[in-house]
Amino acid sequence: MLNNTNDFTPAGDLPPETVKHLYESNLDTNVFNDAEKAKLSTMEDAATADQTSSEIESLYEGIADTNKFTDDEKLQVGVTETTTELNARDTVNRARGNHTGTQVAATISDFDTEGENNPIVVGKMTKIVSTDNTIPRFDGITGEVQSSDVAIDDDGNLLIGADTALGRIHVVGPGINTQYLALYVQDGVTPESSTATTVQNRMVSVQADGGAYFMTRDATNDIEVIQGTSTLGEGFLGTMTNHAFSLRVGGTSKFTLTTEGNVTVDGTVDGRDIATDGATLDAIDVSTRTLTNKTIVGLTNTVSANNVVRKPVNKSGSTLLKGQLVMTNGLNTGTGNIEVELYDGTRSVLGIVENDVANNAQGIVIATGKLTGIDTSGYAENQTVYADITSGSYTGTKPAGTYQIIGTVVRVNANNGAICICVAPEQEEQMSVSDIDLALGLEYEAL
Repeated sequence: MLNNTNDFTPAGDLPPETVKHLYESNLDTNVFNDAEKAKLSTMEDAATADQTSSEIESLYEGIADTNKFTDDEKLQVGVTETTTELNARDTVNRARGNHTGTQVAATISDFDTEGENNPIVVGKMTKIVSTDNTIPRFDGITGEVQSSDVAIDDDGNLLIGADTALGRIHVVGPGINTQYLALYVQDGVTPESSTATTVQNRMVSVQADGGAYFMTRDATNDIEVIQGTSTLGEGFLGTMTNHAFSLRVGGTSKFTLTTEGNVTVDGTVDGRDIATDGATLDAIDVSTRTLTNKTIVGLTNTVSANNVVRKPVNKSGSTLLKGQLVMTNGLNTGTGNIEVELYDGTRSVLGIVENDVANNAQGIVIATGKLTGIDTSGYAENQTVYADITSGSYTGTKPAGTYQIIGTVVRVNANNGAICICVAPEQEEQMSVSDIDLALGLEYEAL
């Protein structure tokens, strides 16, 4: 066994084949041809096998400033605009005239300045200038601010047409006292101050041309109460629905008008407790009282300062007209009222009808007094009128034989004539002396 090189003394140089054979006979030694050696020289350190495309892609993009491009992206990069083209496009995009849609004003850096200098904006917008506390009013077409007389003061009071609030809501109508509270004024009507001038600032007013009303209504039970002025020339207060109306004191009804027209009184009248003792207004003693412009109404007659009238029931079978004469037709056993019918000469005249009375209704008949609002154009002033059997009315012609004077014409007028009524008992025509002589002579000659 050879222990070192000194132990081996070759007889001469070994041929290459021998050397190759001896070298390759050792472990982990293999022959490489030139082509294989060249291939090994091009391999990276630690290379074990060929890399996949995904591995190659990952390693490639792991290098700084290297990125993957799709075919579409590569195509877009290939048609990139020049710097000049990009600048031109940027200028167009920045121009406000080319903007569409909306943008929050706060995101526009020079909004206030540009807005104030832009004639289009200035033409559409006006700075709102208003009196302190005044609520501005805008024109529905132009959007411009209009004058306003509506305001809310610093205390939260609402003012309409008023300078200083005298209440939580203070409304003042045009052209009237500045302290007047006008709830409603009809268009075209010039409001007027109240005759109670000392309480202008404590009054609610509703004013109109003719009827003006203040209404309260129970919408659930359909009860409506109105206070107002009528076009007939009167003021009124009452229900407009078919419900009773009462006046209260201390929360208790003291005077009630029922739907049937009856009156109930919770209290006394002339010292009489009607509800307790069963007395009626007709039974109250007024014999010791002084009557001045008063009316006493009984079951069948009325005495007033101007007329003596009766209140009978029409039983003629049709409506009795104003100015017609009536005569008695018995007594109504149910009410105790006199019943009448149109005068036909079979009984004496009771009186003259004051206003039209429907059949079976109660009306007023004047026995003594004055009837107005009738046509007296065919008569003379102070002319006597008589009962006319034919028409059931009055006539200026004195009937032959039995007649009854109705009264005297005191005003001649086609629409507002007047007759002083004084129905007299029936009378017989009296013959003159010449008539008697003639009658006696005719009778003598017959003998």
